[in-house]
Parts: sequence; C-alpha cells; structure tokens
Amino acid sequence: RGVDIKAKSEIYEIIKNMAEAGLSILIVSSEIPELLTLSDRIMVMAEGKITKIFNIEEASQEELLKHAIAV
Repeated sequence: RGVDIKAKSEIYEIIKNMAEAGLSILIVSSEIPELLTLSDRIMVMAEGKITKIFNIEEASQEELLKHAIAV
C-alpha cells in the first residue's frame, strides 16, 4: 500500500533475484496478480485455516478465489 509503480517494480526484481539465488521468500498479499507473478507455490487461507496449497502451474485467479471464500 502506498508503493508507487516504479518502486513496486524494483521490489519485484529484488524478490525474483533472491529466488533465483536459491533463497526462500514468503509473500503475504491479497493481490492475486502479484501472487501469480512472483510465486512458485501459493497457500490459500480462509478463516484462519489453510484451504489449499497450489503449485503455480495449477493456480488461477478463479481457483484461488474459490478456496479463499471457503464456502
């Protein structure tokens, strides 16, 4: 929140470089496009419980939202 587009782009580049160097990075975000761009795996939680863990190949905005609502 409050991060301008240029700064956000620089942050994304730093995250990608760290991941390429073999570091593990934990990102907590409600911005699905951000998660789909930066992640290898995505854990979805609803009401304090894990509802699904996705490998990025199986993740889509629709699937993430479906498990985030946890109907």
